[in-house]
Amino acid sequence: METRTCKRKSSPTCTAQFEPDFSRQVNCNECKKYDLAQKNKSRANQKAALTPIYEDWIHKWDENFPQQYKELRAYERKFSAQVQAELGRELCDLEAETLYNASVAVYCFKQHGSPWVRSVIDPNGVIVGGAFFPEVIGTWLVKYTHRFALESSATYAKLYRPLLAVLDKKFGKFNQNSSSEGESARSVQAEIAGTWAA
Repeated sequence: METRTCKRKSSPTCTAQFEPDFSRQVNCNECKKYDLAQKNKSRANQKAALTPIYEDWIHKWDENFPQQYKELRAYERKFSAQVQAELGRELCDLEAETLYNASVAVYCFKQHGSPWVRSVIDPNGVIVGGAFFPEVIGTWLVKYTHRFALESSATYAKLYRPLLAVLDKKFGKFNQNSSSEGESARSVQAEIAGTWAA
């Protein structure tokens, strides 16, 4: 087998002899591992620099994305008004919040990508519509849907079940966690399976 001399030039330099694993290999395995670790560290730092902090992202979302904000609020208001008309009664605050969370999450997930759906750090998670973490809405979404019989609205029912499927697909992996994300994932999965109980 052919023997080569490592050509690593960065500090510390290396001139070790090695047998290459592939034809274009110019560094010994130790230097190759070191270079890969450095590259991965650099990529992680770049990603962290590009991922906004939670507070920075939500604080002025409506000002930074006025067109999206206007579009999202119009959809949310129309959806809530239609559900309220179908239910034939005034909505309490908990119902209004449930409709808000459901409509914003669905609309943003359909739009795909930033600024509609954005990963943030501190705390880590995903924000929809510059408003909330959808990975934790499942518990209250399911509970209040049943408590207030929201599925008796055809408009809400048409949105609710597909939203549960999306939440399960995106966040169902948290179901073993003892966190609010885990509780939410378990509620969503129980509702999909028809085993949810208050």
